Amino acid sequence: MNLSIRARLTILASTALVLLGAIFTIQTLITKESVLTAEYENVGIAVRDVLENSLKAQVDTAMSSTELIYQQGKLESIKAEIAEELKVIHHTVEEIYSETTSKELAEQHIEAFLNHYSWGDGRYVFSYDATSIAYKTHSMNPKVINQSAKDLRDENGVYYARNIVKVALGNKVGFTEYTFTNPNTNKSENKITGAMLFRPLNLVIATGEYITTLRAVKQEQALAMLNKAKFGTNGYFWVQDYNGVILSHPKQSLIGTSIGN
Repeated sequence: MNLSIRARLTILASTALVLLGAIFTIQTLITKESVLTAEYENVGIAVRDVLENSLKAQVDTAMSSTELIYQQGKLESIKAEIAEELKVIHHTVEEIYSETTSKELAEQHIEAFLNHYSWGDGRYVFSYDATSIAYKTHSMNPKVINQSAKDLRDENGVYYARNIVKVALGNKVGFTEYTFTNPNTNKSENKITGAMLFRPLNLVIATGEYITTLRAVKQEQALAMLNKAKFGTNGYFWVQDYNGVILSHPKQSLIGTSIGN
């Protein structure tokens, strides 16, 4: 087929335009894929950052809660809590005394109040006559009332009743430590006792906390809190000690095993 020069030029120009269009289309598709890939990567990074920040926030919250529970088990925190409890008791005793018509009747009402005052898991209050160091009240063991505690000693030879009276006479709220049988566990444990003097009746009012049991309870609270903590749908927290032994895990069968096994 004989084509004129003009027709040939038109075909060549059209072919070139088609090729250019095809190349441009292919380049556009490649660019589109590159852009989409980059966007997917950016979205992935953004999502990962959000997840990492969310996880970090939850870990920080869990650590803060654990730290709070730990601080509650420290000696100074225990003392502060006992002091507040004693102030409430002392204030109530003062009100009973001031609102009763006679000293003898006030003493009866105050002793009745102290003998029935208990709270929490086995917490109780007791009192001594500041001079004789005989029990005046005991809300956990009324059998000791009127018995002398002056010569009672703990397993380390500490005259704990004498010390309780001594710190009460020398401080607004005094503290002393000794070992004593925990009525809830029937075990000898370290105990810290706070005491205050109610001067009108020469009465030393005291209450204490078994440190070993309290710290064990605080540890159980911390582990239980972490055991319930969740991250997302399937995420969870676990606790292990320095030796890799798992202390808390949603899967109970893993507790007590080593993470290295």
